[in-house]
Amino acid sequence: NKKPLIQCEYSHAMGNSCGDLEDYDQVIESSNCYCGGFIWELINHSIIKDGKQLYGGDFNEYLHDGNFCMDGLVGIDRKLFPEIADVKNVFSRIKVRKLDNHHYEIKNCYYFITLEEVKCLCFVELDGKVIANQEIDVSKLKPQEKMVVEIQYEIIKEKAATINFDFIDKENDIISHANFIVNKPSYQIKEVNKQIIKNGYQFEINGYKINYQGMIYDYNNRVLFNEPASLQVNRAYIDNDRNEMYIWNRYDINNVKFVVHQTKIVNDTLVFKGALNSRFQKIADVVIKYQAVENNGIKVTISSKVDEYLEYLPRFGMSFVLFADYNKANYLGYGPNEAYIDKHQASHFGRFEMNVFDNNNCFNYPKPQESGSHFNTYEAEIKSPYNKIRFVSNNPYSFQAIPFKVSEFEDHAYKMNYASNHCIVNIDYMMSGIGSGSCGPRLAKKYRLEKKKFTQEFYIFVEK
Repeated sequence: NKKPLIQCEYSHAMGNSCGDLEDYDQVIESSNCYCGGFIWELINHSIIKDGKQLYGGDFNEYLHDGNFCMDGLVGIDRKLFPEIADVKNVFSRIKVRKLDNHHYEIKNCYYFITLEEVKCLCFVELDGKVIANQEIDVSKLKPQEKMVVEIQYEIIKEKAATINFDFIDKENDIISHANFIVNKPSYQIKEVNKQIIKNGYQFEINGYKINYQGMIYDYNNRVLFNEPASLQVNRAYIDNDRNEMYIWNRYDINNVKFVVHQTKIVNDTLVFKGALNSRFQKIADVVIKYQAVENNGIKVTISSKVDEYLEYLPRFGMSFVLFADYNKANYLGYGPNEAYIDKHQASHFGRFEMNVFDNNNCFNYPKPQESGSHFNTYEAEIKSPYNKIRFVSNNPYSFQAIPFKVSEFEDHAYKMNYASNHCIVNIDYMMSGIGSGSCGPRLAKKYRLEKKKFTQEFYIFVEK
């Protein structure tokens, strides 16, 4: 097309949204005809009554559009929602492209101004700690001009290494950030031979207690878990799930349970074969294996074969219900913002700490929904004053530590009780992406959990 194109609405910012914005930006940049577009929209619309934020259906009206007026990047009080950080970074007019592990191309995407008032800081992180930094002179980059820089560092084989670029304006604000993983972490954890103790319908391996349903429920009588672990395939629906949730609800994925068909001990491995069932039908065939590893740990392996009738799942993983005194967490993954497979442009890979019960950790959207997941995590640690529990994997997972079970998300923000009596830790093989499908196309296939066969493997360590 030789005519210029501007889309009046190409992303819908309703709730946890704007997940696929980076893909749009690449298309925009690929064509001189594509001038850009507008996000719908900037500000939420609702009213405050008695300290409560209200929207459609809250006034005893028969016809209404629910919370469909709540589709802004900021709230009615102008407080920023998490996705606006991703919008800012995607919209940035300074781009960095990786050529190889040591060479990077910086482009001034402005059409009329140089970068003479912009400072570029580059730093190298090893397992989340800065080991080297340098300032790069970008002041002479003219509009639409590129430059290639070389970054020198040494990679340690088993450590996570990242290259980071911060572009800072004269007000000392970061106006653009780029992050590149140049080496993934690797954990060399040895399996050990430990007797599996059977006590009635319960099992114990290396101090970890597992019930007849194949779920961990304790470690050395320390009473870590408020409830036994469980398998989970659903999430607190985001607004962008509105066209998928009817299908998922039809299959009742909100109410799944692992039903054990066979239990056996093979050498030093405890094996549970069974099915993940909803109240109506089978969701997947599942095999869970437990094996002792060094340093008082246990290896968890979950092999799944999802039934063909399910196009894709919101998530798949193991969920742990800890007591509320597990209120501190740190992790090696994408943060500090909530991060998903298609929405992590405002985050970077590194090591971060957080308070589980802070409502900025699990953001309290006006209509509560899935929040606080951290894409591409390799290591997570949850701490109480008495113990800490570490989850480690050589295969990245989505990590979440929040005060709420999926079933505890309410229909209004003012109903959410952050003084919960438990900490929910989710170790997901995958969390499907965010997209902007509440008023737009379906989530792109590459961001869906569409795999029918997959295996999740991680290690658990309990330490004082």
